[in-house]
Amino acid sequence: MGKKEKPAEVSKLGNRVLRKKSDGRAEKSASSRDKGGKVLKKGSHRETFLFFSGLIVLVLALFMLISFVSFLFTGADDQALLEEGAGGGYMNYTGALGAMLANYWVNRCFGFAAFVIPFFLIVAAMKLTRAYKVRLWKWFLNCAILVIWISVAFSFFFQQTFEDLNGWNFINPGGNHGVNVTGFLNRNIGEVGTFFVLLVTLLAYLAYLSQETIRFLRRVLIRSVFLNLYLSLRENLRGWALKMWRPWLMRGRMKGLIMRSL
Repeated sequence: MGKKEKPAEVSKLGNRVLRKKSDGRAEKSASSRDKGGKVLKKGSHRETFLFFSGLIVLVLALFMLISFVSFLFTGADDQALLEEGAGGGYMNYTGALGAMLANYWVNRCFGFAAFVIPFFLIVAAMKLTRAYKVRLWKWFLNCAILVIWISVAFSFFFQQTFEDLNGWNFINPGGNHGVNVTGFLNRNIGEVGTFFVLLVTLLAYLAYLSQETIRFLRRVLIRSVFLNLYLSLRENLRGWALKMWRPWLMRGRMKGLIMRSL
């Protein structure tokens, strides 16, 4: 026969075990609370860092935007100073730094497409400060496509126009990037080919943004095809009718003349 355990001992041991378990749970909960407090503390520091980083990016974006806009009106007066590399005397509202910054991004890089850059920085600042929830990688992709396309398009369409304008010929509308890409395309596929490349890439980008672009283009193509068919069919029917009814018309006119003569 098995040995019987003493109920008192079992109860005492059980109580001790339960106390140990409860003490262990209390220690774990306390340690988890401490860890949680540390995590919260680290999270608060990270959030503060991101917020102030967003404010710095926002100030930089506004500074760039003001310098770009001012460059459109004061760039002609600042060109001599920029070529000499002078340290002062600039008419730009943001001083020497803003004049050099605008001249670099507008004339040497992307032309008018450079205005997209401070716009993207403003969106990035909204993301960092958590003012708005945005997918930054999508904004970066769209802004990069716009910068490249606008730079090439403005250089292709408006380069000669700005060179002939008095007071505006200091602006490179597509920047050096647009001039180089346009020159490469013109040499290899001609101006007509460059125009079709710009048109196809624009339609592809609009189709990427919205499927309504494809539906619109499909309607335009269908209408143009049916319109051409309708016009050609109408001309053919008109020619056939004139051939068929011309003898009868001539006979009717002759009868009328005879009756009038009698």
